[in-house]
Amino acid sequence: MEDKVGVLFGEVDGSITDRTKWVASVFETMPGYEGEIRTDMDAWHKTHVALLFPSLGPALYAAGTDNFRFSRTRDLLVLAIRAIREGFQVLHVLDVPIVPVKMKIFEWIPEPLLVLFLRRFITHPAMKIALVGHANAARSEVHHLTDEFLMLARRTSIPTPAIDQLYPCLDPETPLVPEGSKEIPLRWSGLLAWLFGVVILISLLLRLTRRREDDAKEK
Repeated sequence: MEDKVGVLFGEVDGSITDRTKWVASVFETMPGYEGEIRTDMDAWHKTHVALLFPSLGPALYAAGTDNFRFSRTRDLLVLAIRAIREGFQVLHVLDVPIVPVKMKIFEWIPEPLLVLFLRRFITHPAMKIALVGHANAARSEVHHLTDEFLMLARRTSIPTPAIDQLYPCLDPETPLVPEGSKEIPLRWSGLLAWLFGVVILISLLLRLTRRREDDAKEK
């Protein structure tokens, strides 16, 4: 079966119009592509702006647009994660849902574990085009969308210290962050509670499994 490239689209207000249906029909005739109408396109775009532009984008520039150098510089990983979280907090206050739901891992998972995850994620071969290539080709776009997001942030009272610290890195004249820098302490709060929750969940699952096995033996 042929793998198809999914293309998401939709109206800003979430409605499904004749125009939307026409675009979907066009994708149906295009080999290798598959259109998906979304009714939450505005939230989808704002989530991805928060994920990429005031956070991962400037952090990558601070590493010389080198994703491997980025992965080796813990301070940039920490700042990027905190900036993403600040951006998501802004969206929550503005009643903009985080979509898709899987993006909420940046809110749920403790910072030390996210650092490990992000370090591996940004060195994936696909990031050469998806992250590095786009950052090199569209620095002005990254700057513009970051400014637009900051306009949204100013409508709230959410503090954005990580975003503010990364913002100057959008300027190519800003010095790079030293490779391997790890002066920013990790926030370990929440990790023990998270691990405790995992242990409790595993314990409950084991008890449920044993109960089912006992019931099966009795039958």
